[in-house]
Amino acid sequence: MRIIFFTVFLIFMVGCSDHKSSDYEPSKRAKIEHEVSVKTVKEICQNKNLKCIGFGGGDVYDIRMLSLSFKTHGKVNVDEARELIVYCAELFLSNINANEKMRPLLHNFPFTRKNIEIRIFSETEPSNDYPLYISYAAAIEGVVTYYKNNQFDRLEQFYQETYEEALKKVKAKQASLPSK
Repeated sequence: MRIIFFTVFLIFMVGCSDHKSSDYEPSKRAKIEHEVSVKTVKEICQNKNLKCIGFGGGDVYDIRMLSLSFKTHGKVNVDEARELIVYCAELFLSNINANEKMRPLLHNFPFTRKNIEIRIFSETEPSNDYPLYISYAAAIEGVVTYYKNNQFDRLEQFYQETYEEALKKVKAKQASLPSK
């Protein structure tokens, strides 16, 4: 009985020992992920007036997925959300694939649209009508999904398209604009 008590006491004391938070050193992979994510976030926030509310990703042995999440500073409709999703995804992919330090850490190179997740949140009022504005849009595994708040103030999916369809619509719209 004394041996069991002593073992439990020892485990408890070791678990409660004073570990300084400064002892933690992020891995090389975590530093590179952070560097690329922060670079992308700065560009997006500067050019698109979005606020970053989170980023992350990775996996145990290599980087399989990276994600960015943003909040708009106002309401956005489906077309605006699509343009933001495509802009963020293309810039993020470009920055990931251009970073030579990151390449050996990626599960697959080049990283594709199925390896990233982009989320955009927007504040809207609950509505029963066809949504003029989105509450949330996400590009996950190559699919873009749009949500609104229903009359019960719960997210409700109302439209979905492949990333390729979204990209074509954005490019078509850009091509139809008069050149400067």
